[in-house]
Amino acid sequence: WMVCPTCGQPWSGPTKLALARRRHELATGRPEADDERMTAAMNLAEALRLEGQYEQALRLGRATLATWRRACGPEHPSTLTAMRTLAATLMHSGDLEVALPLLTELVAASRRVHGVEHDATLHAIEDLAVTHQQTHNEYVVFRSQQVYPEYIVWYSKRPTQAALDGQLCEAAMKGDVSAMERLAAEGASPNAKSRACLLYTSDAADE
Repeated sequence: WMVCPTCGQPWSGPTKLALARRRHELATGRPEADDERMTAAMNLAEALRLEGQYEQALRLGRATLATWRRACGPEHPSTLTAMRTLAATLMHSGDLEVALPLLTELVAASRRVHGVEHDATLHAIEDLAVTHQQTHNEYVVFRSQQVYPEYIVWYSKRPTQAALDGQLCEAAMKGDVSAMERLAAEGASPNAKSRACLLYTSDAADE
């Protein structure tokens, strides 16, 4: 459901949304708290957001988060993932004032569950800082740098977007699927993912 069986890259665009819808339809008959049903709903909410269908994404994201909280508790890793998915939709739809308290809650819970240096925690801190910046609250952004020093260290070590994209295409030319999956997850751009898929399939055909 999530990745192309040929090149191992995540699905994107209309294909990702169509597959997410189908998975969600197939899981609808399962119990409300069934893991596959909740995961399918969360994946569909993300796919809707990526396609700019914010109203549907928000409705489904809120319902999914409420279900995860009831079924697994407020600090289960899947609950935290659902929180980040909903927060991302709120951010992209422009509802920053609603996103801020959710992200603040997410950062605190993620630090308790995952630890301060886990990627999930650091990404949550990044989302929180970006949202404060978008609301022009520069003082809070400055304070975030003091309160979350582990984020500053992590961010300083991140490769640039161009470097990530280049590494992904290089991995595709080498046929290194595990490296491709890792770099895609680390934030390679959609264009780079498409190029990598073409490079990988082209090299495989030549062989």
